Amino acid sequence: MALVSVDIPPGTATSGDGAVSAPRIRTPTCAGSTLASPSAQQPNPSDVAAPAKTGWHHAYDLDGDGRNDSINVEFTGGGHCCYRLSVELTSTRGVVALPFWFDGGYVGGLDLSNPSRFHIADDGPVPEIVLEIATDNGHHLPIPNDWKERYGITEHHIAISFPCGELRVRNVPAL
Repeated sequence: MALVSVDIPPGTATSGDGAVSAPRIRTPTCAGSTLASPSAQQPNPSDVAAPAKTGWHHAYDLDGDGRNDSINVEFTGGGHCCYRLSVELTSTRGVVALPFWFDGGYVGGLDLSNPSRFHIADDGPVPEIVLEIATDNGHHLPIPNDWKERYGITEHHIAISFPCGELRVRNVPAL
């Protein structure tokens, strides 16, 4: 994930020995702040003392602050029911409980083994959680009206991201 680019404009001032002055470094911005570049990552003192979190649940910097966030999985129980996700963001130190439920048809718990139904896309400025929602036993159910109204969801496949700690939801094509 390349967040840093170097911009040396034509005609940049040089010193007497021909060396250029320090280049400007640009990082993507949102809501008045900048997303951290990988080279600018500074450890949070509270993170240093904490034991390391491992696995895919803790492998992604979802808000772009340079520190990995945590994805929590809740199974509601029952033979044909649902997973829900919440995300602990390091940038806000808050937990976002996502309202979207999705099929409980993952034997052994939710993992990344069925990318057409759930995966993490990390090819943009911040990773996106991509999932198939409003399903039961592999069948699409009507998307709840409150999801349509609040998030603009019209499809069963969505992508969720948190640039600068802000929740963003968008429709994506089925995989």
